Amino acid sequence: MYFCLSKLMNTTQEHSHHRHDNQDKATKLSIFLSFLCTIHCILTPILLIFLGMYPSINSSFKILNNPILELSIILLSGLLGIYTMLHGYRHHHHESRPLILFSLGISLFCVHFGLHLLSFSEGINLCISLIGSLFILWSQVLNYRLMNRTKCIH
Repeated sequence: MYFCLSKLMNTTQEHSHHRHDNQDKATKLSIFLSFLCTIHCILTPILLIFLGMYPSINSSFKILNNPILELSIILLSGLLGIYTMLHGYRHHHHESRPLILFSLGISLFCVHFGLHLLSFSEGINLCISLIGSLFILWSQVLNYRLMNRTKCIH
């Protein structure tokens, strides 16, 4: 009987540890996607300006300035970010700072996307998206650091 209970306890602990490893991978993926988003927000306008001098290359590069691609990035970052933020808040640190920063970043992305559809000033729109991506990146890194300081409570 003791052997069966200890085996069950080890399996539960392994399952919990496995679940935490998956969460850690999701958090790191979310940080990576936030970083890529920031790089995308910085480089796309620069490359579009530079490639404007070369019409043949510019036409094949327009996929990076595609509203569907931007909406997909916002949705993927948002869903994965919400998952990692809520896990960190509920099971680790109970700090609201990462949630607030993440919410600000996603809100700025939504404003950016709306202004992009309305063909609003590219300069202002670029600043909004860059600030939003930096808020999201900051929130992910802060959440990751806070999660590593505390034990996971499942």
